Amino acid sequence: MFAVLHAASGDPPDVLAEPGQWIWSALLTRDPDAAAGFYQAVFGYDVFPLPTTDGREHLTLASDDYARASVNSLPTEATRPPHWLNFVRVQSTTEAVARVQVLGGQVLVAPRPDRHGGLLAVVADPTGAPFGLMEWTGTTRQEPAK
Repeated sequence: MFAVLHAASGDPPDVLAEPGQWIWSALLTRDPDAAAGFYQAVFGYDVFPLPTTDGREHLTLASDDYARASVNSLPTEATRPPHWLNFVRVQSTTEAVARVQVLGGQVLVAPRPDRHGGLLAVVADPTGAPFGLMEWTGTTRQEPAK
């Protein structure tokens, strides 16, 4: 499930998210190529493969030379169906995970290194709704892999 929005004021400018703002969306699916092809056909995205060391496929969806989202292989052991996962930028993934736990949430994927140099984690709020936490160590806008 996803939504399409048309704002009367137009799209916001492409700037790096501040801590506390949504920074990234990742689609986890069993067929990343087919999914990326779908979004490419619907929205005209450029698709770029990301280098990987985990043996899974990772693709970037980009437009106007700006990375918009990624399409990733769903781990074979995953029991969840394909889904979108949204990430919030945080100053410290480790501290944010601790706050999530104190507030009754749970850790689904413990903090681990991200390809951009920070840490990321996947957590769930007290109702079980998952979301990601991402440190972003760069200072410039996100660029697609070319």
